[in-house]
Amino acid sequence: MGEDSGEVLNIRGLRVDFHTKRGVVRAVRGLDLSVRRAEIVGVVGETGCGKSVTALSVLRLIPRPGVISAGWVMFHNQDLLRLPEKHLRSVRGNRISMIFQEPSSSLNPVFRVADQIAEVLRFQVGLAPRVARGRAVDLMREVGIPDADVRARCYPHQLSGGMNQRIMIAMALACSPEILIADEPVTALDATIKGQILSLLRQLRDRHGSSIVLITHDLGIVAHTCDRVAVMYMGRVVEAAPVDVLFRWPLHPYTRGLLGSLPGLHLDRSELQVIPGSVPGPYDLPAGCSFHPRCAIAGVDCPESEPVLADVGDGHLVACHCDVGGLQ
Repeated sequence: MGEDSGEVLNIRGLRVDFHTKRGVVRAVRGLDLSVRRAEIVGVVGETGCGKSVTALSVLRLIPRPGVISAGWVMFHNQDLLRLPEKHLRSVRGNRISMIFQEPSSSLNPVFRVADQIAEVLRFQVGLAPRVARGRAVDLMREVGIPDADVRARCYPHQLSGGMNQRIMIAMALACSPEILIADEPVTALDATIKGQILSLLRQLRDRHGSSIVLITHDLGIVAHTCDRVAVMYMGRVVEAAPVDVLFRWPLHPYTRGLLGSLPGLHLDRSELQVIPGSVPGPYDLPAGCSFHPRCAIAGVDCPESEPVLADVGDGHLVACHCDVGGLQ
């Protein structure tokens, strides 16, 4: 990773395996991903493609029986996968923070919300309890919670899902992190609240200069929120590009299938595309390119070896054996 390039996070060759009684589930298989300073990178893919596992791997939070078996996660020229645990604690929540999927399961139901934000400030920054609580209320105001002084005394069950998500964002921002990883931050929120949360993330990026990794399965969110996007399939990035480039010239057959399946005001329902077949089971990955059994343009090389990400110009990366460059 090079600081001159503006990259703050560079993941290379990441592999994460889950050892189960039935066999080994290879959840992430040689993933490459980079994040630049003050950039919002969307990581998109269907359920089970390895998005959340990738996010947890950055801070070595993979639950058992998962293990990180290979790769590097470079953060300012430090490999987080090989950093001693005592040093990694100063990175978690401080320089790299994470917003988890479900605030209802991430917030402690028996503590007031401001106290939970203050706890981060006390342990990570060393603020005195009264100072930490005052700063917690300030953070609640910053993320758009009205009447923050009143709501600071509430328990999570007394707030709406959107308010609790803002509490989670306030906790993640407490230490002014350089990187914010948001794992499906608008799941189960209605359209209005979803738009407010995404707008808030963009404002926070502009205000603080933090980089954001936004994990989602929703291409609409990516189109309106992100600067760059990485498309994952079966544990690997198959295409990555600036958002406007990817939506204008998708190259990988899987990406083209995803975009073709989106409804639009200019399309009849009968015009929506369908990706044939189904996602392989975790214990039954096909040889070679994982997408080749469902791919309409698969060639003789596709079942033989996995393609590597190649730059086809302007930072547009694609992993495909076929001549997808001609699709532009």
